[in-house]
Amino acid sequence: MAFTLQTHIDLLSNSIQQNALVSLAAFAMAMLLEFMIIPHVIFISRKKQLFNTPTHSDTPTQLIPRLGGVSFLPVIILSFWPALALQMKLLDNTTMAYGAASFSSIILIICGGIPLLLMGVKDDLVGVHHKQKIITKVAAALLLVSSGNYINNLYGLFGIEELSPVIGIPLTVLLVVYILRAFRFTDKVDGLGGILGGIAATTMGIHLILEDNCPYSIMACSIVGMLLPFLYYNFSRKKKIFMGTAGSLTLSYLLAFMMIHYSMHTAHTSTESLSKPIIIAWSVLFVPLFDTFRVLCVRLLHRKPLFKSDHSYIYNKLLDLGFSHKETTTLLGVASIVVILFNTILRENEVDITWILLINLGLCFLFCFDLFRQKNEEDEEDSIEVVAEVPEHIVLGPYSIATQFSLQEIPTSKTVVNTINPHSWVTAESDQEFKDALLCSDTLVPDGVGVIMGTSWICKQPMRKLAGADLHQMVLDCLVHSGGGSVFYLGASQHTLDLLIERLKHEYPDLRVGSYSPPYRSVFTDEESKAMIAAVNAFAPDVLFVGMTAPKQEKWINAHRNQLEARMISGIGAVFDFYAGTTNRPPQWMIHCGLEWLGRLVKEPRRMWRRNFISTPLFMWAMVKLKMKKNNTQVIHEYENN
Repeated sequence: MAFTLQTHIDLLSNSIQQNALVSLAAFAMAMLLEFMIIPHVIFISRKKQLFNTPTHSDTPTQLIPRLGGVSFLPVIILSFWPALALQMKLLDNTTMAYGAASFSSIILIICGGIPLLLMGVKDDLVGVHHKQKIITKVAAALLLVSSGNYINNLYGLFGIEELSPVIGIPLTVLLVVYILRAFRFTDKVDGLGGILGGIAATTMGIHLILEDNCPYSIMACSIVGMLLPFLYYNFSRKKKIFMGTAGSLTLSYLLAFMMIHYSMHTAHTSTESLSKPIIIAWSVLFVPLFDTFRVLCVRLLHRKPLFKSDHSYIYNKLLDLGFSHKETTTLLGVASIVVILFNTILRENEVDITWILLINLGLCFLFCFDLFRQKNEEDEEDSIEVVAEVPEHIVLGPYSIATQFSLQEIPTSKTVVNTINPHSWVTAESDQEFKDALLCSDTLVPDGVGVIMGTSWICKQPMRKLAGADLHQMVLDCLVHSGGGSVFYLGASQHTLDLLIERLKHEYPDLRVGSYSPPYRSVFTDEESKAMIAAVNAFAPDVLFVGMTAPKQEKWINAHRNQLEARMISGIGAVFDFYAGTTNRPPQWMIHCGLEWLGRLVKEPRRMWRRNFISTPLFMWAMVKLKMKKNNTQVIHEYENN
């Protein structure tokens, strides 16, 4: 028995290696063919003046061909069939995973791609009425379903398992049409369609190779090989070309086919794929699918035509904020990779599939909210109209939060400044001592896009995010502008404090700096707290920064604020490590886009995952309950009375 099992493993390993080599051959053939064909397409387009003038191009006066996608389907066919024939030759037709059924499926898929290609070329040249587009897309979707591929299992999503063909087939047709429409708009930005399509095809290719799914892994690798030359010309200045409607439709159709095929729960499915393959399937194109879903929801909410073009897509907002085409493509490409990796981790840890989808939607809505908020703030700054003055503080639930905190000089009387974010909000609900510390803060500043989102939604007021690192920088600049002063750092290791002080002496030589490293423990003894207080008071700083992570730092400050001799006290947690350089803060472009949480999650997944994927949904639910209250201000009065 052991010999038989080992023999089976060895055969499977050899089969996977052969599959990988043949897929690599298909990749190389597709790349070579596309490099040969694209220059001819550009030449013919210029010769016959088949141009398109983009609305958001970096070079808007340049006439650019948009027929790059006419080569996609032919290149896939010409690279796919020779590679598949090679695979059959290597395996002697005896161990093909799917047999004749896979050939008939692929032939039907090619038949479905041809009308999309022809309709796309017509649309690129003379335009096509939207009704004709819908009919062609539905016909292609029906051909896909007739190949035997349709969604027949949701793996527990919203409690739904297996689907009958009566439900699964119409659902698949609608999904294919939806994917075709969602991916269509990725061609509006240089490289976006190619990058997102390449990421999706690469992900599917890796999974299909590992599952020894020969025909479809070859197709995925052919797509990747075909897209690389296209991206080269798409990013080119002198020989730029767009994929156009023909390219976006055929590419998204092939990706939709692989996604649906991979999602199917059939007798041929491998053991790994039984672990909720639909999660990987939706992840590969989640960014354009979500964006289209959001746009449709907004149009329904405002009673606008569903299929009328506007500038409400994410790429429009990024371009309007001043991002270049390459920066926009990079940002959305990184977002797509993060979604795929994150969902893969959650799947391997057996997180409920419904929670995974809700977390995906919640985080993407959070990102879009902050993005649109920044756009609205810029529009307000450029507006000539006089707007109402924004209040200094806004009541959100039990907390009074500063809206536009600034510091011209260090307060003369003792002032405690703390930050609040979704995680601290949720933690405080189960930790009364922590909640009391937040409520007793003299100033509470918003550190997190979730708080900004909740304030805008519930109170209809703008608010500026101020992270602990930004607050720290503001205080240092204030001390320098006022002619110098003293600052004391309480917390972190001695090594971190030494690096921090060394940098401060270099950047702020006029400041007097002191520090103390307390023992690393969750609760301090009375003697340890007295030693910490004595060290601070002996230095008598103007500003005391406490870095012990939340909620320990806030609770310690609140318990000993009357014993501390400092004019301003603030808990800033991880800022000690950021400023010392022992931990890098996320890059500025991520901070600007409201993605600082994502950068920290990538760097510290074990520490940050609970904050983002448990506390954030709970915070959003708290905001929903708060929204349902008729009078939001009554909550703070309840706490004051208690």
